[in-house]
Amino acid sequence: MFDSYSEIFEERGQLYHQAMVEQPRARDQEFLNIVASANLAAGQRVCDAPSGGGYLGAYAPAGVRLVSLETSSVFAHLARGNAAPDPLLSTLERLPFRNACLERVVSAAALHHVAEKDAFHREAARVLAPGGALCVADVAAGSAVSEFLDVFVDGHSRMGHAGMYLDAGYEKRLEDAGLRVEQAERIPFVWTFEDAEPMARFAQLLFGIDRASPEQVREGIERHLGWERVRGGCEMNWELAFYRAVKP
Repeated sequence: MFDSYSEIFEERGQLYHQAMVEQPRARDQEFLNIVASANLAAGQRVCDAPSGGGYLGAYAPAGVRLVSLETSSVFAHLARGNAAPDPLLSTLERLPFRNACLERVVSAAALHHVAEKDAFHREAARVLAPGGALCVADVAAGSAVSEFLDVFVDGHSRMGHAGMYLDAGYEKRLEDAGLRVEQAERIPFVWTFEDAEPMARFAQLLFGIDRASPEQVREGIERHLGWERVRGGCEMNWELAFYRAVKP
């Protein structure tokens, strides 16, 4: 089992990125929900942390000054090739920014791999300007998504999967960092594909599922998440918990 975010994606960041390159529109609804939850707007300086391969940049409104920050050197390299200007390689426990210099810190679908969430929250509060917000979208404890990851992916991947998901106490953890929670809700949406075969391949690459056939992956998605054929393709159910916490 690989424990930390940086260890996990040093090992399989390239496969994750391959999934995103092959299906660049699959997670449109997810990223559009993130942009809407964070109220991103022109003129804001925004840190995307951890940024993965720099995928948020394709959805940020024009005029947003987006800084990609990664803890994995593999993802930092991939982000640079994905048009993310000068991605930063850093820890989340000590962000490389001066006090009160950002309008937003965004963390998308990554913190369930991060043990030191509280240190990250405190750092986000430090670097945010008054009125700025930490915006987190991640897997909720007890959700169908957490079950898919910790049961199916864990059982069909050499690397395993054991997430540290956002639970009922997460809102208080944000407040303990000196932030005021304005949004805390679980939002369902879908990932979209042209057919079931590319859906299964996407999941295999994204999550490092290397001990299951495509048919087994489709069955796992059906059992834990659900998917359906629609006009022009198919849709796979997904859900994240969205939090927006403002610095007073």
